[in-house]
Amino acid sequence: MQMAGETSKRKKKGEALKVATAKPTVKQVGAQLVLEKAARVVSKTYAFKGDDEKVASEDALKMLVQLFNQYDSSLLTRNERRALPHS
Repeated sequence: MQMAGETSKRKKKGEALKVATAKPTVKQVGAQLVLEKAARVVSKTYAFKGDDEKVASEDALKMLVQLFNQYDSSLLTRNERRALPHS
């Protein structure tokens, strides 16, 4: 039952439901680009492709170091002493 002055929250027939979507921040977009580039490198290594590798693992690691340093020069230094993640 509606009180005077209240509006119904029900969707009217034929009206599209509007969903609010938050725009990603510049930092989120930058992080996503780094992940995409890292995945592009890893997807060509022995660890991912096996004997059909396109990039040697050592070269891929060098590429990843360069990529991470371009994104945030302190990223590797900050993580240097941290334990490896558990699988």
